[in-house]
Amino acid sequence: MMQTVVAGGDPSTEMRRVHDGCRRIVDTLLTSICPGVTFDQAAQNAEKALQPLAGKVFFSGVFGYTVGAQFPPSWVEGSGFIARGGNVEFRPGMVFHLPICLRIPGQWGIGCSETILVTDAGAEPITDNPWTLG
Repeated sequence: MMQTVVAGGDPSTEMRRVHDGCRRIVDTLLTSICPGVTFDQAAQNAEKALQPLAGKVFFSGVFGYTVGAQFPPSWVEGSGFIARGGNVEFRPGMVFHLPICLRIPGQWGIGCSETILVTDAGAEPITDNPWTLG
């Protein structure tokens, strides 16, 4: 789980705005991810949530990835990515990390995440991010 802490003072208004954007994207993913929905459909919904910040921040384009066993040299399991073009459908039992990190190049970045389980009813967080910025 990722959580951002601001060192040396209070977060700026812009930092809070970007942090709120991270939360908006994760909330959108939580409501979009359910059995039968494709990775691409969830990514398109998340892109709409990103839109208010799209001209100001850099984002990788990957809204989440599968969690499972992996061995060095990479810790990313890699059998599925929530991104544009992903035609795989979510199924109950799948687990994903949603690492949303929005960066203002040359200045700073805000990163927050949740890890989720796909159930018959939709996405269920299995982490408990406090969603604070301080």
